[in-house]
Amino acid sequence: MIIVIQLLHVLLLSIRPFTVFPEFYIFPYLTSHGLIPYRQIIDQHVPSLLLSPLNFYQLGFRDLSSFKILFIIVILLQSVLLAHLARKVTGLKISSHISALIFALLQPFIGGNAIWYDTLTPLATLPAGILLLSQRFVLAGLFLGAALVMKQTLVLLCLGLVIYIGFLFGIKKMLTLLAGMSIIPLALFGSLYHASALEDFFHWAILFNFTTYSQLASIYPSKEILFIGISFICITGFFFFKLAKNWQHKIIALICLGASIGGLSRLDVYHFHGSVPFISLMLAAIVIYRRRLSIFVAALLLIIIFFDHRHPPHNYEDLAISSVVAAVQSHTSAGDKIFLLGAQPHIYALSNTVPAGDLFYFQMPWYLVSLQDRQLAALRASPPKLIVYDPSSSVDAIPIQDSAAKLIDFLNSQYHPVDQVGMYTLYSPNP
Repeated sequence: MIIVIQLLHVLLLSIRPFTVFPEFYIFPYLTSHGLIPYRQIIDQHVPSLLLSPLNFYQLGFRDLSSFKILFIIVILLQSVLLAHLARKVTGLKISSHISALIFALLQPFIGGNAIWYDTLTPLATLPAGILLLSQRFVLAGLFLGAALVMKQTLVLLCLGLVIYIGFLFGIKKMLTLLAGMSIIPLALFGSLYHASALEDFFHWAILFNFTTYSQLASIYPSKEILFIGISFICITGFFFFKLAKNWQHKIIALICLGASIGGLSRLDVYHFHGSVPFISLMLAAIVIYRRRLSIFVAALLLIIIFFDHRHPPHNYEDLAISSVVAAVQSHTSAGDKIFLLGAQPHIYALSNTVPAGDLFYFQMPWYLVSLQDRQLAALRASPPKLIVYDPSSSVDAIPIQDSAAKLIDFLNSQYHPVDQVGMYTLYSPNP
């Protein structure tokens, strides 16, 4: 039965459009080309498989088709782990089938057209849940530490579980969980210290993330996102207070709640990926133990599918990008240093070029506030062979002309246009 459900899941994923966020191309690519994370590759996320020495680029995931295969494998593994966890929570075989079925019907329509950081976290949080229920705290902690390295906003989940386990089983078990949880983050800190980038990591992933980023990058969610978020909170609350019969059940609700926290500062559908498997389990429990509410579960699924069809998915691999990449390659050689201004950053990876001045960051307003002067100095010290400029670029309704005025002045004074591809203009240095 599980195999049939998973085949249905694969079918739904196969027929839906799929895209890869630029981070999954550019960060591994630049790391593999020698740039140092947090010192030269600026980002507020923790490394995971994007900024680590062993990364997606090194593993061969370099194009859309390879990432789609990875995405389907990741989702199928989550389905298997979810089925195992559901049976362990309820003791009923049917719960694994219903959980997997709800997951197959729900996941593709909650940002299920793209892979994001939160998409990967259930590969760690689901095994952690299984191990916590078996009171194998060292291994559970190890997986929670891996989840923390994938998404630092899960720190509240980890701290909450440590406190709850201490309350249930005493300080010895709490310290055992904490010890297991510390192994992978400590290895991360060791690797950053070895690269002399530990101070940069704390600045961008901790200080910047909880100050400048949280102040400037917050967006007000749409009605659809609010509906999904409120629904998830209500489902978790109902499960915790009405269906949870023991501490094992409450652990699942706590993990689900903690997995949803990542979307609080910049709420969008992709930040719910980490909680979808656990929501599926709790909806299955509602169907099993409160059959009269099954109509609510069905209605929720239909509403989410309806919301999904109202919003076109992101597309970072359109024909315009392919044309720009071809134009860049016609003006450069492999390994040349160029600068993308307002253009999609994965053009570096697709064109086999690298950022001028050995400095990369996503040109969001919250980064440009801190980095525009440093970027300008880098461009003056090491002028790029080519600049690709998209004047139509904007983030949260802030046009690139406002957020990167100094860089645009440099472009206009030192470079001249040599090619045009759609909205993109290619510039070469003035003679």
